[in-house]
Amino acid sequence: VTATLSSQQFGNLPLFGSVQSEISNTLYQTKAQDTIVDNGLWRMEVWPTLRAPVAKLPFLTVNGTLSWRYTHFSERLVDGVQVPVGLNRKYFDMGAEVAGPVFNRVFAPSRESARRIKHVLEPFVGIHRTTAIEERAAIPITGGNDYVFGGNGTVNYGVNNRIIMRSPPPEREGAAAVPSAPR
Repeated sequence: VTATLSSQQFGNLPLFGSVQSEISNTLYQTKAQDTIVDNGLWRMEVWPTLRAPVAKLPFLTVNGTLSWRYTHFSERLVDGVQVPVGLNRKYFDMGAEVAGPVFNRVFAPSRESARRIKHVLEPFVGIHRTTAIEERAAIPITGGNDYVFGGNGTVNYGVNNRIIMRSPPPEREGAAAVPSAPR
């Protein structure tokens, strides 16, 4: 079960907050010859996030973020064996994200066609730092979020490539086509 509170602004401050949470029961068994090992567990997560826009220019966006992630596992690993003793994982993720400059161009393929195509290129880069995670070796791996290693930084980058097409409005039946003025 997942619950999300989408980004909300705090009054007139240039600060936004959101909260995501999840509770899940992972069913996982391994079978070797006649032995069945149950490695399933319950997991509960909560991660509030604060975001502050640093610069908002028409062609460039810069945001600072701070997230705290709390996860409770119903079981932990002890000497590589999963045992029914709970474990709490807590860490912060701090970062900055830059998107832009944004490049776009509008194409009108033919004069008869009212369809226009807009091509948008938006490079981005994100720099993040994750705090150390206590008892990292005791965390059972059940999904993608469990592979977080603390005490390090990451850089991700790329280009968002969007193609947007606007179709002409539908013609009404019986209405004569009226040529429009050049745009």
